[in-house]
Amino acid sequence: MGEIFVSYKAEDRSRVRNLVAALELDGYSIWWDVHIEAGTAWRRTIQQRLDQAQCVVVVWSKLSAGEVGEFVQDEATRAQRRKVYLPVRIDKVEPPVGFGEIQALDLIGWKGNRADPRYQALLATIRAVMSGTSRQTAHEPESRSRFNRRTLIGGSVAALAAAGGGGLWWSRTHSPTSGNAIAVLPFRNLSSDSAQAYFSEGLSEELRDSLARIPGLQVAARISSDTFRDARDAMTVAAKLGVTYVLDGSVRRSGDLIRISAQLVSGRTGFDRWSQSYDRTAGDVLAIQSDIAENVARALELALGAGGATALQVGGTRSAAANDLYLKGRTLLDSVATEAGLRTAQTSFEAALAIDPSYAAAHAALARTIAEIANGFSTSEEAATLYPAALYSARRAIVLAPTMAQGHFVLGYVLAGSLKIGEAIAPLERARRLGAGDAEILTGYASFVARLGHAAAAAPAIDRALLLDPLNPHVHAVKGSTLLAARLYPEAIAAYRSTLALNPKAPTIHWSIGDCFYFQADFEAAAREYALESVAWARATGEAMIAWKRGDRGAAGKALAVLVADGGADYQIADVLAQRGDLGGALDALERAWAVRDGGLGSLKTDRMLDPLRGQARFQTLMDEIGFG
Repeated sequence: MGEIFVSYKAEDRSRVRNLVAALELDGYSIWWDVHIEAGTAWRRTIQQRLDQAQCVVVVWSKLSAGEVGEFVQDEATRAQRRKVYLPVRIDKVEPPVGFGEIQALDLIGWKGNRADPRYQALLATIRAVMSGTSRQTAHEPESRSRFNRRTLIGGSVAALAAAGGGGLWWSRTHSPTSGNAIAVLPFRNLSSDSAQAYFSEGLSEELRDSLARIPGLQVAARISSDTFRDARDAMTVAAKLGVTYVLDGSVRRSGDLIRISAQLVSGRTGFDRWSQSYDRTAGDVLAIQSDIAENVARALELALGAGGATALQVGGTRSAAANDLYLKGRTLLDSVATEAGLRTAQTSFEAALAIDPSYAAAHAALARTIAEIANGFSTSEEAATLYPAALYSARRAIVLAPTMAQGHFVLGYVLAGSLKIGEAIAPLERARRLGAGDAEILTGYASFVARLGHAAAAAPAIDRALLLDPLNPHVHAVKGSTLLAARLYPEAIAAYRSTLALNPKAPTIHWSIGDCFYFQADFEAAAREYALESVAWARATGEAMIAWKRGDRGAAGKALAVLVADGGADYQIADVLAQRGDLGGALDALERAWAVRDGGLGSLKTDRMLDPLRGQARFQTLMDEIGFG
């Protein structure tokens, strides 16, 4: 029988063929309707194959999701009942009503590249579905993901309210662009094997890391730089990102040989400042990385600083095989926000460390990956076993590479995620000092200290992050959260609007804007924003408060019931009850949240919704237990 049944609209066959071919190359037996023989009772055959399949990949397109897609929708329904349904999208469409509870994997524009992280995530999810371990089953409660409410560092933005802050420091403009500001475009994969794409992507990010360690060099961050992967004109890129130089290049691998070409181009003139090609064996790639970074520094007349060339590779490895595995994992960690993708990344990092146990960067990446799984894809019981493993890897990274900023940042990330707030402060401060050129570190630091009420410390960090990563919607969202924490509501709304301009579907942003209006007593504007929110628990939280303000007790009760039914929204229930004046009920909900270490409690100190509780002894006890002081 076919292990995987592929359901699609017949008119999409030419577009689905690449997917079938790729899955077959990866060893899966595929059944799709091209196997129906002439004269066969086709309806019965399809039903039998569908009911026997261990996984049903449903391809949602404009046709299959529309009125003419009845057969695909029927097949998806049967797959859902058997809990073998795995949706993918090849067009920008939402699955029909009834199929939106499981997020579809995005294969829009995918051309058959088996190294593409999206395809790798699909493979990992298929394995999970076929083994019966997939969490992507219909009607699974969202509370399964405990820390998806308000991740304290680097997670999705949530509604924050602060105790104090303010001032005019947010009105100042960004610093002028440094004369030595550079963007590293994703190197092009020119290999005949498209599966090598991870290598060129990873090489680009490794170069960004190395160049960011050079004193006096400002390096644009990955998200903003990757925006221009299909627009290679250096002058256009420089103008959009506010940089003076662009590093572009390509990679070609053939057997054990590798050719890497790199060009440093002036964003003002479009002419090369430096260029070189390397024809080496694959084992020489680490030396090539260092050589490119050193040549860029020389071309820009920059001193490498303490440690010279060795400082460029802090936390690295001498093993090309370990580095290759690390690049595979890092590509997934940077681009795939699914449990399956994270599990695959974890496997890659563990394999790299099996080759080189002293690979500090791999330890840090492994710690981050495990913490991401704990934060977003685990129960409280599972997280209790995951966090110690993440802490071990983070601390090991610091022992091996004390000056590597990412190790300290990940340690703080893990501690904050497990609500050890007091312990997280020192490593995050250390990460900020060591990683002044890393937008991710600066954004995470700003998010953390803003929730502690340190608005003045958050401001320069998030401003610097925006300078390095101006096209990243998440950085704009975190600026919004820091402004909201400082109770600067019009400014916060503007930052959140910038987020939506870059990503109209960014989760919880309409909720956050709604809170800004709520705190300004503009309840009609707040209601409009809450109604636009796509995340169910966030929308219900806002609607419960607005309905209460309007005196509609029935609607308020229904919205609160949605949160209660969620099973993991006690922090949001506390917000709602505190705003209603039910202080005892709110405190009970917070204590339940603490019992499961709900990540929302990271906002406890600055959440204005909870202001009615601040004089309560039970509230102060909880603050002390978490470590806010």
